[in-house]
Amino acid sequence: MVSQRERLEDIQNYAETLEELKFNSKPHISTLTELARDYGKNRQGREVIEIIKKRIVSKETPITQKMPTLYLLDSILKNHPDNYKQHIEEILASVFEVTFSSGDEKIRMAMYKLRQTWTPWFQYKTLYDLDMRTKKLDKAWPIIENPSKSGSGSSDLPTASKPKPPSDIKRQTSNIHVNPNFVARAPSVSEDSQNEGNEDDELKAMEEKIKEMQEKQKRKKAQIEKDRKRKELAAILDKEAKELERVERELKETELPKISTSGSKTKDSSHNSSSTSSSSSSSKASTSKVCIMVKAC
Repeated sequence: MVSQRERLEDIQNYAETLEELKFNSKPHISTLTELARDYGKNRQGREVIEIIKKRIVSKETPITQKMPTLYLLDSILKNHPDNYKQHIEEILASVFEVTFSSGDEKIRMAMYKLRQTWTPWFQYKTLYDLDMRTKKLDKAWPIIENPSKSGSGSSDLPTASKPKPPSDIKRQTSNIHVNPNFVARAPSVSEDSQNEGNEDDELKAMEEKIKEMQEKQKRKKAQIEKDRKRKELAAILDKEAKELERVERELKETELPKISTSGSKTKDSSHNSSSTSSSSSSSKASTSKVCIMVKAC
């Protein structure tokens, strides 16, 4: 079980690593995705997503960093959905809206492409809310049809027969990193990324950081185990001390009655001796009197 202090340290470490995500870097996004996996296993998924949300919605975060952070959110979703899907769904529409409102046409086109990949992952009402918020910012943004009500004619939500990208940006192109699994099938390199040599250097730096954090976690676990053993030994020592006190107390309580009984026996013996002496003296006196009387006769 992770203590509250350790949870805070983990989240602080994640926030610091996230701050280093300055552009759309595949190695950095992969690193943060795998760190999120570890924290998700410790039931820290909600805190991780809150850190990501805070970075995206902050007015101090430039759009060049908001977009890579949104890609990170997407990567966590598609690689580790069990621990994160629900938490991401709760904040998806709001972070998407903030990023879209700050982005230029190129970024908005990239966001449109990203949005199309989410249909199998989220409930329709979540994506409908996202689309409606975005449409207020760009009238050309399409509202995707609800698959479960397609063709029934009973849908109570606005639908479009086929989603199309916003008309004023449909000719724009953008190379993006959706997540590590997708990159393997459709390799792409961000226009903001530096040359391959710089990326290799960054990858090495990320690997070193992961090793450092893993070592730190090992030390924490070792310290936790030491503390646990110390507590167990302290409890055993306390139990033995109490048991010793109990035994000593019982011994004292047993010795007191013995002393009292011994004293009573001594008194009884003295009393019996006195009685015997008195009887003996009386007998002697009586015998003397008889002898005197006999002589007198």
